[in-house]
Amino acid sequence: MSRAVRRVASLPAVLAVVLLFLTFARSSSGAPPGPAEHPTVRLSYARETGADRCPDESVLREAVSARLGYDPFDERAPTVLAIILRRSGTALEASIELRDRSGRTQGTRQLQGSSADCSELASAMAIAVSLGIDPLSGNPPPPAALPAPAAPAPTPSPPPRVIVLQAPASPLPVSATPRVPVRARVSVGALLAWGVSPAVPAFGGTLGAGLQRGPWSLDLEGRGDWLTRASDGSVAVKSSLALGSLAACVHVSVGMGCAIGGVGSLGATGVVSDRAVFGDAGVRLGVEWPFARPFFLRLFVDTLATLTQLTFHLDGQDVWMTPPLSASVGVAVGVVP
Repeated sequence: MSRAVRRVASLPAVLAVVLLFLTFARSSSGAPPGPAEHPTVRLSYARETGADRCPDESVLREAVSARLGYDPFDERAPTVLAIILRRSGTALEASIELRDRSGRTQGTRQLQGSSADCSELASAMAIAVSLGIDPLSGNPPPPAALPAPAAPAPTPSPPPRVIVLQAPASPLPVSATPRVPVRARVSVGALLAWGVSPAVPAFGGTLGAGLQRGPWSLDLEGRGDWLTRASDGSVAVKSSLALGSLAACVHVSVGMGCAIGGVGSLGATGVVSDRAVFGDAGVRLGVEWPFARPFFLRLFVDTLATLTQLTFHLDGQDVWMTPPLSASVGVAVGVVP
């Protein structure tokens, strides 16, 4: 048995409460109750903050009535039995006070239970209240034995009635970190580019697909710049670009920032045709606005360093050379299902 149970169930403490209650009950009525009468009290029951997991007033009334064999609680009774449940430090505590019709205290008792479970304290409180109100009804004497017949058949005794007071079950814990889903995303757009063609600007289109989880996204993007023509009066050069890029982005509200790199093929056509491997890498800044979910609108600016600087020749002369930097601005519409 735990320390809390030994404290609330000690015989001298319970008898002291009983004597206090009996003394007041007899003095307030002027004479002991008759054989058909039962003492009654008016119950005042409260659970303070920290004791809300203890049984409510209806459970205590049922337990006490079951022990006494009748309902001892009457709102018209002059005697008030006040019970307050509270948490005191790490333990639960029950304060029981008996008052007369003028509000004077006739007796008090403090019961204490364990900090984790209120059922022990509630059971001890029901026993103390039952004995304090009517100790004779709470513990009736055994009936007188009748003479048994010559060959009595054994009759099993009925099982004792047991009422178990239980604290309300605590709610199931809720996960504080819900799982963030991974969603697919696709987009299509158009752009204007500088530094990848003799013509300024060059026109192109993009088609992308990728994944997004929370604020992070990873897109594989295909880009194609249409065949453009530039001429200095004597030589006309046409160029086109096909590029595949990978963009790793972080999204903050509607803003976005990306690291982007790509590799592809840059071609030029004059009197002869030529084509070479082209690569670039840099950053992308922009906004991505979910204007009508699941659709979004993206406005972006790319600043890229040329990784493979190329020079195109015609008749032994340098016709055009890729600059060390290129830039593009664009718009795209996408969907995140």
